Amino acid sequence: MKKILLIIIVTTLNLNVFAQFKFLIDFDSANIDTLKSKYNSKTNTIEYYPFKDNTNTENVWFYFGATGYRNDTALTILTKFDKEIIIPNYPTISFNNIDFQNIKMCKHNNIAKVCIQKPQDSIFISLGYPYNYKKLTNYIKTLKNNKLVQIDNSFQSKQKLSVPYLTITDFTIKTKKKNTIWIIGRQHAFESISNYTIEGMINYLISNEAQNDKILQKYIFRIIPIVDVDNVYNGQTGRMSKPRDLNRDWDKPLNKTIQWIENLIKSTTKKSTYYAFFDIHSTYPGGKSSYFFSYFDIYSKNPYTENMMDYWHKFHKYTGFRPKIIIDTDEYYDSKSSDLYNALYFKPKYFSTTIECDWNLNFYEKVWNTEDWKNIGKFMMKSLL
Repeated sequence: MKKILLIIIVTTLNLNVFAQFKFLIDFDSANIDTLKSKYNSKTNTIEYYPFKDNTNTENVWFYFGATGYRNDTALTILTKFDKEIIIPNYPTISFNNIDFQNIKMCKHNNIAKVCIQKPQDSIFISLGYPYNYKKLTNYIKTLKNNKLVQIDNSFQSKQKLSVPYLTITDFTIKTKKKNTIWIIGRQHAFESISNYTIEGMINYLISNEAQNDKILQKYIFRIIPIVDVDNVYNGQTGRMSKPRDLNRDWDKPLNKTIQWIENLIKSTTKKSTYYAFFDIHSTYPGGKSSYFFSYFDIYSKNPYTENMMDYWHKFHKYTGFRPKIIIDTDEYYDSKSSDLYNALYFKPKYFSTTIECDWNLNFYEKVWNTEDWKNIGKFMMKSLL
């Protein structure tokens, strides 16, 4: 009897060791190249490859789960990237696909590796903190009854997903007495952390602090948090995708979402002064940029230079940090980027810019977390005062 009981206990304890390994990608924003990715039970190593094809031309984004590996020893997760700049320094892991934390990735010759010393039954790993389509729609539901917010879900993407469009202002004051500010994000689907910055913007705008600052009495904020909803939902990178990168599709756009946004900007800025345009992005995850920075695209004769300096001076006053301003160029692309197109053709009064959020270390040389990015969004809005 004791012998039989012992066998049952040992079998139960080692059940997961002999479980069938499988990748978990059946959820919003998940993706890896399942044809290349594999598991070695002897070394307890998961080897994965970010997805790439003729349309999704850069293998940056990865987000997947796994189960059925051995949990009696350390779990190694490794991959090979095309170039070092796209290898994340601090990817995120979770054991429940809800609570994520950063982990340091070791890199050598474009090979990237992380080791999990005490793996649980399942693990999820992502390029950075995920922000998928479901997370956006759930967040927008929390704004549904807010008197400062109008939500428009009428426009649908190519794959019939709604593209949420928010208007935030004090609706008791006439539109023509206020300035319009446009904010868009995720033209490149992999840049998930930019949505935490946009969430921070929105959280501030609907807060009591913003009402005390009277910012909504001065401005109308028009916000599209995720432009490329299809690639976000499908777990694609989106950057340099074919037939054209969405952020290079503003001059005679091919994509119907960009056409829709341009028409919205034209129509809304006829009703009030067009004041500023923000396109929120993220850097490459393995880049060496300092914190984050701001692009403008009209070279050394940019008429917005003085205004940009003024804006970041105000930001510095709140945060103690002044981002870089980088002169960009569009000479390598077959169409204009959103900030350049807005600057040249829609001509906002204050400035038109792309903001690049960084994945790595914040002002205090600690790894960015989601609250850090939300605070950046808040102070970007307060700097308009």
